[in-house]
Amino acid sequence: MTDQVFAGLNSLTVELSDGWSRGSVGIFLVSDQVALLAQLILELADGSTEIVGTRDD
Repeated sequence: MTDQVFAGLNSLTVELSDGWSRGSVGIFLVSDQVALLAQLILELADGSTEIVGTRDD
């Protein structure tokens, strides 16, 4: 993948924070795990797109 990414218009931004499944509710810790589910949408030179995800489903 790296050899297909060129200087210029590439961008990937990730922000992880507490949410409904991470953090605490009152005095109870729900979870201390963080996770990322992401997809990269490639816009190819011929106008088509290809989606590469972090999971197969």
